Amino acid sequence: MFSTLVIGLIQASLIGAGSLIFGEGDFWLVLTVTFFVSFIPVIGAAPVGYLLCVLAFIGDRTGAAVGLFIVATIAGSIDNILKPFIVGGDQDISPVIGFTCVVGAIIMMGLPGLLIGPVIMNLFVGISPILLKET
Repeated sequence: MFSTLVIGLIQASLIGAGSLIFGEGDFWLVLTVTFFVSFIPVIGAAPVGYLLCVLAFIGDRTGAAVGLFIVATIAGSIDNILKPFIVGGDQDISPVIGFTCVVGAIIMMGLPGLLIGPVIMNLFVGISPILLKET
């Protein structure tokens, strides 16, 4: 959870700085929206930057549009680059088990299961050694 907050803050700061530098959108609004959208696994923070890029392109500000496109691409890639370093190799969860947990949570809870499933899985993986410890 800590890594998600840190990476979300970094992505939001990068997109917010891009909006401030290129003069597209309100800095605090872009920062806040990007921070909260960065928690959605499928969407992430990049679409906010791409939306600002499209708005700049529609407004005939091509330089700002290209700059925001680059900023959004970098901000979207930060999650894939930094998360392995922040999380580390402490939890070895099989991809099959992770996929099964997410799909099961979606089947049981619907769309909120997409967010709740990985949280429950990580809690169980963290608590299970304590519960299964022999005395």
